[in-house]
Amino acid sequence: MTGAGRLPERVATFAFLALFAGVMWPPNAYFSGETVTPQGASNIYDFLEFAMLVPFLALGFFACWRELPGLLGYAWPVLALALFAFLSAYWSDDPSLVVRRAGTVTLSTLFGIYLIGRGDFGWLVATLVKIFALAAIASFIAIVALPQAATVTADYYTHAWRGAFTDKNELGMVCGEALIFSVYAWRKRLGPRWIAGFTIAAYLVLLYGSESKTPIVFMAAALYAALVVMALRRRSAAGLIVGYALLVFGIVAGGLLAVGWQDALLALGR
Repeated sequence: MTGAGRLPERVATFAFLALFAGVMWPPNAYFSGETVTPQGASNIYDFLEFAMLVPFLALGFFACWRELPGLLGYAWPVLALALFAFLSAYWSDDPSLVVRRAGTVTLSTLFGIYLIGRGDFGWLVATLVKIFALAAIASFIAIVALPQAATVTADYYTHAWRGAFTDKNELGMVCGEALIFSVYAWRKRLGPRWIAGFTIAAYLVLLYGSESKTPIVFMAAALYAALVVMALRRRSAAGLIVGYALLVFGIVAGGLLAVGWQDALLALGR
């Protein structure tokens, strides 16, 4: 398929993806400037999100019931992990908390399976880039119109942006994901190229404003893995040599980081 069904289904899918991305969600946590839900307690907004997701998934899987056995067959490893999460409630100190979180993990996993079943990979990447673009626009609007809500209010990093997200580190991780997906979409021409270009530029600015360093490491690791795969996929002598050299470099770099991890953190300002 080239999309997630008809227009109402596509709109609902887009809305759920925006909620999962955490764009000003949950609103009570975002607009209060802090996490208002105590550790282990349920958030009414998150509960409503997943309560709406259940009938949506039921209808979605019914629409692709012929492909459902095959999808579940391919997804059995992640479904087994979700089942293990439920089983861990038997030896947990807080079984009710484990069951709630395992339910969240399971519904999130089923939503991912639904996305694979209802749309092809190119459509999914293009849709995610649009979600990231929407989140970037919301972040810039929040930074300009709601600077107190869009800026970290903790003792450290008082001028760091959190944009449309509940934490600066969450914004930072979204920046890393958005840049990876957007560069891929721009290169492969998945969706409008101008949206991918805008998203790349926007998240470079947001990454700088978030003062988050983890995404830099994350993106460097992703770039390294991509270079290794690209070299090995050439299936030529040059590709094998380059791939082998990159693997050796990665092993050496990993060893140096394991020995001098404190120096690496200092270099990142951490």
